[in-house]
Amino acid sequence: MSNSPSSAPDPLPLFPLQTVLFPGSELRLRIFEPRYLELVRNSLRAGTCFGIPPIRRGNEAGTPATPYGVGTLARITDWDQGADGLLGIVVEGSERFQIIDTKVSSSGLLMAEVYWLPTPKPAAVPLTFQYLGDLLQSLLEFMPIAATAASATLGAGELLAYRLAERLPLDLEQRADLLAMDSTERQLAFCEEQVERLIKRTPTGLH
Repeated sequence: MSNSPSSAPDPLPLFPLQTVLFPGSELRLRIFEPRYLELVRNSLRAGTCFGIPPIRRGNEAGTPATPYGVGTLARITDWDQGADGLLGIVVEGSERFQIIDTKVSSSGLLMAEVYWLPTPKPAAVPLTFQYLGDLLQSLLEFMPIAATAASATLGAGELLAYRLAERLPLDLEQRADLLAMDSTERQLAFCEEQVERLIKRTPTGLH
């Protein structure tokens, strides 16, 4: 599609997982299935990316899973071969996409036609949500995360929403819903709702 990132093939190969890769975040993966080994080799050889959507139904291995309708473009930033002989990769999330249609390739890889979701304009965190930034700083003391190249391109509000979502006790559907939201304000309001529910369920507050 004309508005797609230059590193994104069309159709986009998918690697569905039981997690959400948020823009600016990293995932470490061990690769053993032939279809994904081929995907990783092609990505490394051509310098291209692939999509990681969360799984709605099915499993990460075996028959292609049914993904949620939203995902994140993943770029391989590092790789190695572990002591177990398996290929390990580190991927970084960037642009978000919406899945329009999918088909299964001859190798069993899920391929998708996608629409690239608009990237919010970088903006400061609204005053009403700035306390969420203080909460995140407290959480980072216990669950630190390394800065990534893609995170530098995100606005402060968007980055705050994604970093909080990674640390709050959300289920996979809630994380997918947040990833698909069309504005940073909606994402932050959703995080605020989850924090308030967590406080109500915890007599002594957050720990």
